[in-house]
Amino acid sequence: MDFSNSTKKKIFFESAKLFSQNSFKDVSMRDIAKAVGIKAPSIYNYYKSKDDILHELLDHYSDRISKFVVDEEEVEKCENLNEAYNTILFNFEEDESELMYYLMRIVLKEQFWCSKAKDIVLDLSMNERMIQLNKFFSLMEKRNLINKDYIDKISEIITRITMTFAYEDVLVKQYGLEYRWSSME
Repeated sequence: MDFSNSTKKKIFFESAKLFSQNSFKDVSMRDIAKAVGIKAPSIYNYYKSKDDILHELLDHYSDRISKFVVDEEEVEKCENLNEAYNTILFNFEEDESELMYYLMRIVLKEQFWCSKAKDIVLDLSMNERMIQLNKFFSLMEKRNLINKDYIDKISEIITRITMTFAYEDVLVKQYGLEYRWSSME
């Protein structure tokens, strides 16, 4: 992704923010231009359509998620299971974590009408995540921190829990609901 142009970068980021807060269909090119601080017709110098913006956002998310791999050397350096898990789970650059949060919300919300978003959820967010978790737990098993018999099941459970919380977050923010788990805090 070429962000040598700061206006295109602003359009990209503000689109992600607006699509995640509202929905793709509820955001207009004019809304995006206003958020960026440019005149509405100017946005077409950077993107042909709202669909082009969405597809670039989805491509960026897909690219970043597909690069999510367990670095065995980094995990080996960890002192305990919690530290190792955080090493592989939160591996985004600090300046990109807000964008990735917006993109995750877009993917989860738009998967029901956008086949590209649906593919990302199924292939990358679920299947690839389980493969990476299996690698992680295999490393933990080598260090005698986990029983080998439970690796597949634990990976599946964690993936399902993560997706459940992600979906809940989208619904809470979109519809102004309360978190189901707030009473547990």
